[in-house]
Amino acid sequence: MTERAACDMDGGGYEQVALRLMNSIARNRPDQLILNVRNRGAVAGLNNSVVEVPCFVDGNGPRPIAPGPVDPHSLGLMLQVKGCEQAAIRAARTQNRADALFAMATHPLVDSVAAAAATLDGYVTAFPELSAFRAP
Repeated sequence: MTERAACDMDGGGYEQVALRLMNSIARNRPDQLILNVRNRGAVAGLNNSVVEVPCFVDGNGPRPIAPGPVDPHSLGLMLQVKGCEQAAIRAARTQNRADALFAMATHPLVDSVAAAAATLDGYVTAFPELSAFRAP
């Protein structure tokens, strides 16, 4: 078994966050945790996307705390990644190669459609359950 990196354990590990969340909700004990939640206006411009932000948690569940204004460059990057996530969901639903290729090619870390196609083909080869995305 390999050791987990110290940075993974800074918040007590994901299992500790999950236990604190359950304890806070079940026992109505206020806490503040960094969670993935529906945005609910916490980050302006991201509508109701899922965001990872500090949240106030109690018996009523988690409520995001607005982190303050996000600079335009960072917001643009967040919107681009959210667009890729939505395209990936569409590809999963349609099982369409063109949709999957679009999702990969529009990610900010992918520098070309050729690189996206090569990556997609690599995944299709490695994971037979992705055969619907095989190149014709």
